[in-house]
Amino acid sequence: MFGLFRTLLASMIAVGHFGGPFEVGIYAVFGFYVLSGFLMTAAMHQRYGYRSSGQVKFLINRFLRLFPPYWAAIGLSIICLLLFGNSFTAFKSELYMPDTLEAWTRNFSLIFVRSFRPRLSPSTWQITVEMFYYLTICFGISKYRRRSLVWLAFGFIYTVVAFLVDPTGWKPRFYPILAASLPFSIGACIYHFRSFFQQVLQVTKIPQPTVLFGLICLNFLVFFQLRKTVGLNLIFTVGFYLNLLLMILCIVALLANGFPFLDKATDRFIGKFSYPIFLVHWQCGALVNLVLPKNQGADSVPFGGPLFLLFSMGLSILISYLIVIFITDPVDTKRQAIKASIRLV
Repeated sequence: MFGLFRTLLASMIAVGHFGGPFEVGIYAVFGFYVLSGFLMTAAMHQRYGYRSSGQVKFLINRFLRLFPPYWAAIGLSIICLLLFGNSFTAFKSELYMPDTLEAWTRNFSLIFVRSFRPRLSPSTWQITVEMFYYLTICFGISKYRRRSLVWLAFGFIYTVVAFLVDPTGWKPRFYPILAASLPFSIGACIYHFRSFFQQVLQVTKIPQPTVLFGLICLNFLVFFQLRKTVGLNLIFTVGFYLNLLLMILCIVALLANGFPFLDKATDRFIGKFSYPIFLVHWQCGALVNLVLPKNQGADSVPFGGPLFLLFSMGLSILISYLIVIFITDPVDTKRQAIKASIRLV
């Protein structure tokens, strides 16, 4: 039910990096965090359980979900760096060959802070954030409603304090691991109070997910234009947290109904592309930038160009398809076997 939604969010991140306003990707990241908080809490409760055997299998399956596609993505980066060198790095300054043992270790283990360089898949500092919360969810931070509410309170307090310390600076409320407590805990609370949310849907007649996702896009466009016109960073903050509310409503609506025009199998297939697109889009943009005429490249035009966006997204989808066919699908067979071996008590 969330496959298309995940891939749309990954595409928003890519578009933000490919010359569209970067804020659209920031909107999408917090949507991913909310969804992850919900899905991981649901997985622990409904599939793995909190016995040590279930926790171990959860962590093994998370490893299998994250690392094989990621290693394929950084393999692509290494090949391109060997072939194109500085021309490839010029597109994204974080994208260069590691030259120390620490750099190689961090790149293969996905343990980053955003400021660390190089990153062979530049956006994957966000996966480090995700892995941190996978661990906390696995070990019980969202096991009970009360814990999830305490977690939510912590995330809210952190956000408020960060805002009061620096009202115009959005980065402390977005990049640090602690900043993600708010959306992840919201996702956990959606799981625990899903019956309540579904009742709210019925009573308030909240529209279909398609309409809500359209409102997410409209909210972004309106507040982006307002910020450009008025020039106040506070405008971005208002739009960002309104987006968070719309993301929550969209996830709740998807939980109840799914996208009305998609069957589950198609939705699941589309969802397989979300993670590979996220992993390889910078590399694909760099490759396209090498071959397009310079007036279309991201290095010479401030926000890229239409051909650059079109070909970069197309190449990202193509390489993602290869990752899905040759890596994700075979690994998923093993992951399903691990899930089938679990016996909840």
